[in-house]
Amino acid sequence: MALVLRERRATAAPQAAVRFRGWRGAIALAADARLLALLARLAPGWPSAPGRAPVRASVEVTRAGRRFRIETSAYAAPDYGFTRYLPAANGTLGVLIGSYIAADPETIGLHAAALAFGGRAAALLGDSFAGKSTLALTLAAVGGRLLADDRLAVRLQEPPVVFGFGTAAKLRLPYPAWASARFRAMVVRHGACLAANLLALDLTASRSCGFAEAVLLSALFVLARDPAHVGPPATERLGRPEIMHRLIQQMFAPHLPPSAVLAAARKLAEAAPAYRLRYREASAVPALLRRCLAEGQP
Repeated sequence: MALVLRERRATAAPQAAVRFRGWRGAIALAADARLLALLARLAPGWPSAPGRAPVRASVEVTRAGRRFRIETSAYAAPDYGFTRYLPAANGTLGVLIGSYIAADPETIGLHAAALAFGGRAAALLGDSFAGKSTLALTLAAVGGRLLADDRLAVRLQEPPVVFGFGTAAKLRLPYPAWASARFRAMVVRHGACLAANLLALDLTASRSCGFAEAVLLSALFVLARDPAHVGPPATERLGRPEIMHRLIQQMFAPHLPPSAVLAAARKLAEAAPAYRLRYREASAVPALLRRCLAEGQP
């Protein structure tokens, strides 16, 4: 994408202005060139907005000393306190996604990964380091199409659909012990170093869904990776209160009041079946998830 440089204060780094495609318009971003270069690696599939698209939100990243500040006109973004470029770029990506979602009254965000098989999607929920990205990459290596590895959008229509933002999948090295030759080959072909022991995989050419490509949401899975688990992966149907509690924890919807967040969680819990997925190694999961999406149940 083209960068338009504009000088600021003599003590500040030169700023660059870019326009990302937003919901029915553009999201304008101003940040220095180094942060934008990192952002391009984190979201290689997020297209630029057409030149005449109206600006729906503006995001600006400034730096005072070592501290980054990220502001958006779409909502009151918290002060994350980033002091390094990579976390600041990742935080900026989150604010861009939040700005897109805040413009669409029918859309919420989830901290979740998602894969599509045959026109149906499975959303993978879990806390940080629960294995969402690794499992998503495992599924992509055997024919799934990546929607998101961390930030997923859900449009609460009937039935609900999910979509991603053309973001790269991330993988921490070393490889898991069970990593197959196909998994390793995919990482070698598509991976690029972001930081020590951290890769970004640009799967946009063949193994991921396009920017804002909507896929029917078929099921929600809460990950419960357990090194002591014995046998094949196992699923347990979750009741509505438990999955609603999990959805509220994982939801980001800066444009909605608490009552609307609760209503959105209830609507999603009623629309898609939810399961706890217990497994030891991600390599054993693809067959179960493919069967679930094909047959409608684990």
